[in-house]
Amino acid sequence: MSTSPPDFQTALARVAQGLQSLQRNIDTFHSRVRLLGTPRDTVPFRSKLHDLQESTTAQLARISDDLKLLDTAAAATGLTENKATAQRLATDFSAMMLKFKAAQKEYASKSQADIARARAALEEEEDRMERDDVPLLGGSGSASQVLRQQQQQQQVHELEVAYNETLIAEREAEIRDIEEGVHMVNDIFRKIGSMVRDQGALFDNIEANLESAQVNTENANHELTRANKRQRSWREFKCWCLVVLIAICALLGLILFLVS
Repeated sequence: MSTSPPDFQTALARVAQGLQSLQRNIDTFHSRVRLLGTPRDTVPFRSKLHDLQESTTAQLARISDDLKLLDTAAAATGLTENKATAQRLATDFSAMMLKFKAAQKEYASKSQADIARARAALEEEEDRMERDDVPLLGGSGSASQVLRQQQQQQQVHELEVAYNETLIAEREAEIRDIEEGVHMVNDIFRKIGSMVRDQGALFDNIEANLESAQVNTENANHELTRANKRQRSWREFKCWCLVVLIAICALLGLILFLVS
């Protein structure tokens, strides 16, 4: 029984371990994205989520290179089963990337929603500041009190405005990072696309062959039915001819008997 060369086994083990770690990271990333907008959504939480996205993207790039090495090693063995294994792992890797991209899309969508809310709050604060900026009325004492209240309100408004402006800037930076990560994932997807397409073509050929076999079987059954009908009709025709021939012979025999 032939054995695979060590380089294939080494590459296979490396890819398998990488995919297991990648699956865990993607699951963690997806679960954390779902927590955005909840009480756990804090600045440290966002920072960890950002770091996880970058590390996962880098991991995708490493596994992509390992998959290409595995594909080369599998081809060198000349064994169909090794090639099929490499293609199957490439397909699994592609499915993981699609899941990661979906989580990235959800991440970006929630960040965009935060920006929309922050901008609405910013506009509301600016309108409130304009409404609160009213002329001072009454005596000097009341005017001084109103002035202090206005100053306090002004400080609160400025803090709210600064908070929302900072939030908008942070979310916009997040979205840019997410978009960059998505582009990197797309590039990785294209790099291993040939392996997945080859496997897809193989499956398409198998499916096409099955469909072709089904069509050929149906055509054969149809032709067999038509042949049976023709054969049955021919037998019936011969039977009728035999009956007619017997009748003619009987008639001729009767005529000869009467004449004699």
